[in-house]
Amino acid sequence: MAGKIKKRWKKISSEVDFERTHLKLIKEKFILPNGETKDFHKLKKDDFVVIIPKDKEFIYLINSFRWAIEKESLELSAGFIEKGESLLTAAKRELKEETGITAKKFTYLGWYYVWIGMSDIKGHTFLAEDLVFGRQNLENEEFGMKVKKIKLSELNDFVRKGRIKNGTILNSLYLYSLRKKD
Repeated sequence: MAGKIKKRWKKISSEVDFERTHLKLIKEKFILPNGETKDFHKLKKDDFVVIIPKDKEFIYLINSFRWAIEKESLELSAGFIEKGESLLTAAKRELKEETGITAKKFTYLGWYYVWIGMSDIKGHTFLAEDLVFGRQNLENEEFGMKVKKIKLSELNDFVRKGRIKNGTILNSLYLYSLRKKD
């Protein structure tokens, strides 16, 4: 069904309205199924990885200040995939930078679109196991990021009580919960 809907939309132009590192705003013009011409804006950002570091009955979250909401946010390690970098290499790099953790085993859990009504950005989720702990190597904007160890049995309470609000992190945790049921 989705294929049929797409065929009724016709893109007639596409141009970059705004561009910065890791970010583009693209204006696209479509002819809709009813014949109307309409402009849409698409946010283009690099795809990213999210990593769930698990050690026995614990996972490791990070507490990070997020300027867009002007609050701290409890999250998983995550970051953009650099040009030419594999998903796995990005996952290993981000986990080490943000938590100081390296892992002997990585399992790809899947991917999702972040904001399908405005963007085609994909988040790719990995489970990291057999952990080795070291020192963080934070970037400037990650200053003050703290690692928090929580029991897996407490994770649902963290979500229910609103301690984890980031939709990307909730999506990744859901992918993990599906794996646990297999």
